[in-house]
Amino acid sequence: MKSNDSLFILFVWIVMISCGENSVADHEKSATFHTDTLILDVPREASGEIAFEYRTKDTLEKRVGLLDLSKGYDSIFIRLYYSYSFSNTSQLVEIFYDKKNQKWQSLIHYLLFEYSVNDTSLSNIKDSVVQSFPKSGWQAMMKRLNALDIINLKDSRNFKNYVLPMDGAGVTVQVATQNKYRMYSYVMPVLSKDIIPDAKKMVDILDLIEKELGFKQLGKM
Repeated sequence: MKSNDSLFILFVWIVMISCGENSVADHEKSATFHTDTLILDVPREASGEIAFEYRTKDTLEKRVGLLDLSKGYDSIFIRLYYSYSFSNTSQLVEIFYDKKNQKWQSLIHYLLFEYSVNDTSLSNIKDSVVQSFPKSGWQAMMKRLNALDIINLKDSRNFKNYVLPMDGAGVTVQVATQNKYRMYSYVMPVLSKDIIPDAKKMVDILDLIEKELGFKQLGKM
């Protein structure tokens, strides 16, 4: 992709995020924090406690060596973490704009969680990383993700009629820019896609990323 094309896509996304700033703060079950330079918008449990996904993300990030997106990112960074019940494997997809090299990039992480002999404590996480490129090109994929509102989807906890199974596959999305960080999660959104528009968008986002980047979810959600 030409540098000018990459910069144009980046500009469109920055405008989109800026326009969605008010809607982010209005989510009922989210906690919004303002620091000197960054707005943090993360989901809350029914008890009011900060979501489990946010409270535990540091363990994964430090073990694998991932960027801490809650500190912001100099352009745009989208991370999707795929988790699966009763499995010691998971997947992680990162889509971001590399400002230094002026190009979009995508990395797919295949994670293997290794536990101690008594199976109670995590001893290691093996990370296998593959670089991927959209089959239809960056402009087409990012335009579609934009249309599906990947930046501003509400967390599933916001919907009283959301169908929440006892177990199943789930995805946690993190979005970071220079002045904003968001997190939201969906467990088996396919179960609610016919009654909740945001769940349908989440399913479509997962299908699009799977199709474009050429990888398979370990368990459909």
